[in-house]
Amino acid sequence: MKKELHINLIRAYFTHSYRASDRDVNLFFWQLCLEGGISLVVDPKATQMSLARLERLIQRTSATIGVVPKRSEEPYYLCSPYSVLEYGLAVQARVPTLLFLEDTVAGRFFDSQSGGVVSFNRERLVECRQEARAALRALKKRISGPRKFLGGPLGTVALLASSKSNSTFDENTVRAISEVTKRLGFAFQRDDLTFELPHMLVQRLDKYDVVLVDVNPESEDRWVLPYIYARSVPAIRLYKLLAQGSVPDQRDFLDIVASQMLLERSAADEIVLFWRANNELTERLEDQLTRFRQVHTELYPEINGERYLRSAGRSDSEARVFISNAHDSDDLAQSISNAMYLANIEHFQYRAANDIPVGSVWIEHLERKVRECRVFVALLTRAYLASEWCQRELEIAKSNPDSIVLPFFLDPDLRMDGLPRQGRLIKAQGELSVHEVVSDVENVISNPRSSASDLIATTASGDDIPPIDVLIMSIKDEEYQAVLNTLDAHTLVKATVDRPNLFSWEHGVVQRSSDKRPFHLIVGIVGNQGQTPMTDAVKESIRVWRPTICLIVGIAGGLPKWGLSLGDVVLSTEIWHYELGRLDREFHPSMRRVYQVNGPLLTAALTLHAQHPGWAQSLGDLRPGVGEPRVFSGVIASGNMVVQNMDSPIIRPMLELEPNLLAIEMEGGGGAAAVHNLQQQELNREGFGVGFFMIRGISDVIRSADSDHNLEDQSGERYRWTLYASASAATYAIELIRRRWPFAPRS
Repeated sequence: MKKELHINLIRAYFTHSYRASDRDVNLFFWQLCLEGGISLVVDPKATQMSLARLERLIQRTSATIGVVPKRSEEPYYLCSPYSVLEYGLAVQARVPTLLFLEDTVAGRFFDSQSGGVVSFNRERLVECRQEARAALRALKKRISGPRKFLGGPLGTVALLASSKSNSTFDENTVRAISEVTKRLGFAFQRDDLTFELPHMLVQRLDKYDVVLVDVNPESEDRWVLPYIYARSVPAIRLYKLLAQGSVPDQRDFLDIVASQMLLERSAADEIVLFWRANNELTERLEDQLTRFRQVHTELYPEINGERYLRSAGRSDSEARVFISNAHDSDDLAQSISNAMYLANIEHFQYRAANDIPVGSVWIEHLERKVRECRVFVALLTRAYLASEWCQRELEIAKSNPDSIVLPFFLDPDLRMDGLPRQGRLIKAQGELSVHEVVSDVENVISNPRSSASDLIATTASGDDIPPIDVLIMSIKDEEYQAVLNTLDAHTLVKATVDRPNLFSWEHGVVQRSSDKRPFHLIVGIVGNQGQTPMTDAVKESIRVWRPTICLIVGIAGGLPKWGLSLGDVVLSTEIWHYELGRLDREFHPSMRRVYQVNGPLLTAALTLHAQHPGWAQSLGDLRPGVGEPRVFSGVIASGNMVVQNMDSPIIRPMLELEPNLLAIEMEGGGGAAAVHNLQQQELNREGFGVGFFMIRGISDVIRSADSDHNLEDQSGERYRWTLYASASAATYAIELIRRRWPFAPRS
């Protein structure tokens, strides 16, 4: 299942702290924003600041939201000067703002009268939750117009310079600027300001992605600056230096920063791009435009937000990563690079993250990058084995005792001798492969004393699977795939002579949200519907894997009495395994088999949607209709008979015996019976116990044959609702494991 942004989410630029000490504060307010229907866009920490990129992100998002922690060491502001800078840019761009200010921050730099400021105490964050939610609702009301779009093709870079400025931008300089902008994919235009009337310039400014403007105090073109600010056009500010002499103090350039913000100076804060020769201009301009064109970073879906915010403050020295790949895996390497950028992992990749200076001897720099890396990621393909340069990179990394080589095989038949550590088999495309690589790298970074073989699941071969926490069984392929799509990682269990893979078992991993410890799962599929096939499959799977809990996850038909809608999730409080009691003119169901579910797990499942109301946001646009899935709990009936409408002779006698019946399905009773029998037999005498639970998504609402079906066209949309109901049940099950599971991981 492809995870896409929900069309109703509003995008807001997020100004925040990069310090590790502020992680919990950032996470708290980010979660409130997500629950309130606001997706946050960030500019991750980088070695070089791009003011033009900041201006574009703020201009193209619908609002700016800031978390401003206290900084006692900062005079005047008592907060980060960058928070004041970004707030000033938002005011300049005339976008709605909302700030969460920590107690004792200097409030005079922010407009507290607009209703867009909420104070907080980091020791008592919950006390401001109600006010913060109200402020978020008010912010959404202030946002007007259609949802803004951050993407799109690269546009035009315009040099705003009159033809009279020949001493600064002569023919050779203009040609050099044009070449570097076009090489990076932009169009280039010299906008001649000679004899210009201001309103004629204003008519063109909005058409440019970014403008280049001379900010030398002696420049005749400096008059355009107020118009650039008024139109909120991203700008790269240029200043040509004399052949000899010092760089001017950037304090002299306060008037070119819209917020009138005095930043603490550092080499990275290039508010003004100083240059002398054309090669210096083009090199530094290339750096700025490369940063400008980077794809925006959005803290959605939820896993992206948690990965980014929990990694804030990570030490660069611990996070140096080298991505080594051949040309046939460039797309995957690009995606991995983007994900590492999101996770604040310093890395090198020759196309996506290459900071080797233009014109330098690149081989020397490349070898130094390999020698200095903490983690060496090798994307192994047939082209990799044939590449002299890839082999050279790998040999350098293997010879470095301080580097950890993580091999990832993109071909299951690929073999490579001499690798020092266990590898992982991944696919050449897809979000799951990217997640597996980045998660493994994060594990190495966060556990520096552990070897890669300890941290990477060795299930590419299936020979060494840790103790299993959860067994998940499904019937339909849609249900099975939905569960696999929600896992953090998974791989097919290798069949052996002693252990044939009878039910397409896959070994999966779900990381606990609190501490990232892994839960290990086995996911299986039963080929036939009905009680007996599920009973046999559950018995055999439990015998082989000895899980703590058996979960059945899939779809069911809901009864309309309780207001169930397609896509809703139902939690089993007990399973009524109905069967024929006696046969005369009517159906008489037997209630002899009523199975209870695991109590602690039921309690946890009942609280998940209240504690984490955004659990379904990752489902994105998969839903065929409007609305969001709701969560119900109650008795679920399970039997071998298909029930298609309320006129079935099965329904009425069942409701007479159990009026609180919530839904009907065909396998849960078999699974519950298998667990019950095993608890009573030899496994229990060995000190083994296994619990049972069931989570179902509503794919059909059982109605009378002649009832009005206008609510949903179940005939035309049945398959799409089956996919969505499978996904909603799987998502709820995995989020339950990730966030509220009442038992600790066994490994």
